[in-house]
Amino acid sequence: MKRLWIAISAIMIVAVAASAQLATRALARLRLMKVVGVAEALDLNEVQALRMADVMRRYDERKAPLQVQNAELAKVIKRASEGDSAAVGQVDRAIQTISDNRVQVQQLDREMMDELGRNLSAQQRAKLMIFFVNFADEQRNIQQRNQARQRENALKAAAERAAENAPK
Repeated sequence: MKRLWIAISAIMIVAVAASAQLATRALARLRLMKVVGVAEALDLNEVQALRMADVMRRYDERKAPLQVQNAELAKVIKRASEGDSAAVGQVDRAIQTISDNRVQVQQLDREMMDELGRNLSAQQRAKLMIFFVNFADEQRNIQQRNQARQRENALKAAAERAAENAPK
């Protein structure tokens, strides 16, 4: 029995590590997409693009802990909405913290845009802002499609389980 628990624990550790590695790769791909998009939108040379990449990376690293915390707090709020009594007591604090974190993320985004636009013309700053707005919209649309697909798959799986368990 002890060996079984050790094996299960090892599998869980490997799964969590693999999941974290996938998330890290996805974030790296997303950052690369942003850099390439900015470079194309502003017609930057390699040196300028690398400078932009460095600035965006620094701000992304500062925003990441806030975004991770918001995701965890969103889970608390979801559990509370489902009736979890332990989570219900944490709702007000979770909502306030999420709100505070969002303000901080917005402030960091503003600072990043100021730093990115420091050596750009007014036209380039406008193109930079348009790029980031469009990029955020595209990411939001992708996320919504993924969530819709997950809901659809969950409904199909539930329907299949119900059909399997139905009296024959």
